[in-house]
Amino acid sequence: MQGKYQINFVREKDEVLSEINTTPLVDVMLVLLIIFLITIPVFSTSLLVDPPSEKNYPGILNDGSLIITVDSRGNYYVGEDLMTSLVELSNFLKGIGEENPDEVIYILSDKESKFQSVGVLLSVIKKAGLANIAFLTKPSSLERKGSIN
Repeated sequence: MQGKYQINFVREKDEVLSEINTTPLVDVMLVLLIIFLITIPVFSTSLLVDPPSEKNYPGILNDGSLIITVDSRGNYYVGEDLMTSLVELSNFLKGIGEENPDEVIYILSDKESKFQSVGVLLSVIKKAGLANIAFLTKPSSLERKGSIN
C-alpha cells in the first residue's frame, strides 16, 4: 500500500545544485600548506648578510661625551666615577634624559664582562628615556696592521 507521502530522489534537469563542493578547496589548501612548510626553513637559512666590520671612527667623541664603562666585575662607571648601585645610575640617567633626551650614551665594556651586566645597563638606559646608544671598541689587530680599509 502506498502512503500518503512520496519521497522523490530524482532531481529535475533544470534544478540548480546549491551546495558548494569544498573538497577541491581543501585539497588546494593542504598542498599550499605543505609547500610553505617545506620552503620556510630554506628562506631563513639562506639569507646573505654581510655584518659590519669592527672599526673605530676618530672624531665622534668629544670632551662632553657621556661614556658609561662596565668593568670585568660588573661595576658601572660614568666617566671615572663609580656608580655604587643601579638606583644611583638610574637616577643619574633619568636626569640626563629629562635634560636632553637626544643625548648619545657611549658604552665601553671590558671583554671579560658578562653580557648580563651590559643587558642590565641597556635596560636602565631605556627606562631613563634615552634611545641613542653607541658601543665603543678598540680597533681589531688586522685594522692596526693596515690590512682592513
